Amino acid sequence: MDTTTAARVPGPTLRDRDALADQSALLLRDVRRRAEPVLALAAARSWPEQELTTLTSFLRSTVLRRIAEEEQSNPGGVNGPSAAEHTLLQVVTDDLERADRATGSVVDLADEVVRLLRLLEQHLIAEQTLRDPLLDPARR
Repeated sequence: MDTTTAARVPGPTLRDRDALADQSALLLRDVRRRAEPVLALAAARSWPEQELTTLTSFLRSTVLRRIAEEEQSNPGGVNGPSAAEHTLLQVVTDDLERADRATGSVVDLADEVVRLLRLLEQHLIAEQTLRDPLLDPARR
């Protein structure tokens, strides 16, 4: 009988998992809070100049910065499973920054904001699942 014991690296605790989920929920809430005025003005057929700037500034300073930090801390780096989602979020943010009332429609702008919200929500869910495989419904 082998009496050697392999060293175990502890996984995230429930508290760690809850903290990560809370951070993701807060991030999504903060993005939605900045997206809602853009969508409301677009629905009223008014170009949301300041509101769009507020949203894209937050995306750059917080969301994309967090994504860059995730890529640096992820052993898979830029080739990890979330790299495609990161790229899409970057592209949508770039598109929103380039949006112009002279060449774009408020309907297209609203569609792009909704697309961003969906991508971010899917990304945050995928990140949580990568960190905690027990959250994956296929593994239950």
